[in-house]
Amino acid sequence: MTNLEPIIEIDEYLDLSKFNLCTEEFKQNFHTIPDYEISVGHFSPDISIENPYNCKRVMLRDLKDKNDWKDWGLIDKEEKWKDTKLLDSFPQIKKFIYELPFKSIGRVFITFTEDGTNIAPHSDFTPNVQKPWRQEFLWFSLIGRKRMWTTNYENTLEFYKNGFIVKDNFEKTYSKGICCRFNSVLLHGVDCIENFSASIRVDGEYEEDFRYKIFGDTEWKTEYDFVDETHLRK
Repeated sequence: MTNLEPIIEIDEYLDLSKFNLCTEEFKQNFHTIPDYEISVGHFSPDISIENPYNCKRVMLRDLKDKNDWKDWGLIDKEEKWKDTKLLDSFPQIKKFIYELPFKSIGRVFITFTEDGTNIAPHSDFTPNVQKPWRQEFLWFSLIGRKRMWTTNYENTLEFYKNGFIVKDNFEKTYSKGICCRFNSVLLHGVDCIENFSASIRVDGEYEEDFRYKIFGDTEWKTEYDFVDETHLRK
């Protein structure tokens, strides 16, 4: 999986002509989200580091069984997830999500900040601990011109071996548009260009023709075995 493209630009494959409606809807209504729906984004692979309080996350689709959170392999399995009531508060975003080229949709969440707090750099798979697979998802810069970046695998290993530090000499590839698919095996992070920034991630199973456009094959290479996530945070 380390030889996949660091970032695949997706804008050209989607109809984004009405994406501005999603942006405006979240700008106008995010302040109505109840506090109990907002959590801190738990992304840091270092359990000794407290995640930035102002890196906030809201789930638009959540696990049916909360005890399933330990199984990272369920991230893209539609039958394990359900729409949250919060999703109905954002009808434009809901409509947009369900018109994306997914055969089925698992997890969906929005990460946002009001003071430019970045998501802690991390890989979705801890090197030499978890078995990686080719995840199918789409990431969108919703507000604030957020930019996703990834580094190479050599730098990813260095990050995990040497104190979870992103060094200045790390090679970085940045997203250019609204939507991308990045190689989640690699260390990645997000730069907030503006203080008020938000992004959406949608996980699931691509439609076959869309998968072929992105990867050049039609096989859904997901993981069906239990994948332990508990080592990431305690």
